[in-house]
Amino acid sequence: MKTIAQQWGEFDKAVLLPTAPAIQRTEMRRAFFAGFHSALLSGIEISNVVGDGNDSDDIGANMLENLHRECIAFSADVQAGRA
Repeated sequence: MKTIAQQWGEFDKAVLLPTAPAIQRTEMRRAFFAGFHSALLSGIEISNVVGDGNDSDDIGANMLENLHRECIAFSADVQAGRA
C-alpha cells in the first residue's frame, strides 16, 4: 500500500508544473493531506456504523454511495467551470 506521502508525490508530478511556486506546492500538499484525513475520518465513521452489530451494511453502503455521488457532482462542476 502506498503511503499518503507517496500518493502526494504522484499527484504533485501529475498536476503541478515543475515551475510552480513553492507556496503553491506547500498549500496544495496541505490541502491534499487534509483531504486524505477527511476521507479517513469518513471511513472510520462508516466503519463505526457498520460495526455496530446490526444490519447496518446497507447504511454504510449508502453513506459511501452518497460520498461518491458528491465527488461525481463536484467533478462535473470542475469540468464545467463552476468550481
